[in-house]
Amino acid sequence: MRFYEEDFELFDRDYFQFRQMKEFTPTLVEGVKAEYKAKWDVWKEFAALCQRDTVGFGKPKVESWTNGWQVRSHFWAYYKGLSRQDSASMIAILLNKNNFRIYLEWHAYRSADSVTSYEDHVQWVQFFAGVGS
Repeated sequence: MRFYEEDFELFDRDYFQFRQMKEFTPTLVEGVKAEYKAKWDVWKEFAALCQRDTVGFGKPKVESWTNGWQVRSHFWAYYKGLSRQDSASMIAILLNKNNFRIYLEWHAYRSADSVTSYEDHVQWVQFFAGVGS
């Protein structure tokens, strides 16, 4: 998949909350919702494609384009290894107004039940960063 300027521009807006949009740009609200939903459907398919073309990862968890009261300032998804579904460590992808990122993420709130330790996570971060090699 290739990202274009309009993919990043989707998130370059003054208002994300529907309440603010209705107050300051009421004629644009439905168009913003439709555009977000359409671009999010493409993002969701991209996240699924990344998983299909990778060995050993479970189905991606894709964050919704809205939480009900606002549109997101980004699209985000994460992947966990099939044998690491109970891990606090994951690979995430993020698209916002500035860039597209692929990164390792640690969710501390899941660490007590994690099959991976924070030290394991740090080792992977260092490995990918080329530290200590």
